[in-house]
Amino acid sequence: MNKDVIISINGLQNDEIEQPVEVISRGQFYRRGGKTFIKYEQADAYNNISKCMIIYGEDSVEVRRYGDEGRVHMLFEQGKNCLAVYEMPYGRMLMGTTTSELSIRESKDFIEIHIEYTLDVNYMYMSDCCVDIRIMSEETSA
Repeated sequence: MNKDVIISINGLQNDEIEQPVEVISRGQFYRRGGKTFIKYEQADAYNNISKCMIIYGEDSVEVRRYGDEGRVHMLFEQGKNCLAVYEMPYGRMLMGTTTSELSIRESKDFIEIHIEYTLDVNYMYMSDCCVDIRIMSEETSA
């Protein structure tokens, strides 16, 4: 795969109402030490830019996001509850993710990651979530 990639993230958070999330961004792809790294930037609804990174290995996916509006480092491992601190300008929250499904598919031109998990904040259930991440070479998407 080319080092310049397009990242498409589609998520769904199900609490009392379904809340879809969609992000499309350009980024860079590289491998090091048995892991794959995808770096990109993401703008929120107020045009605040966060630096983001997806790191995955054989059986885990990490999502890191750093910006003026906060910082989070989430880990997804099948069947495990992973805790993270979500730092925001107005305080910290403890986030837990319990991953029920994690799959990673790779080909020459694309990578697909599917994650289903429950989200809790400060040990209180918040929602069931699903996210699909697709990474493809810029050449392939053209």
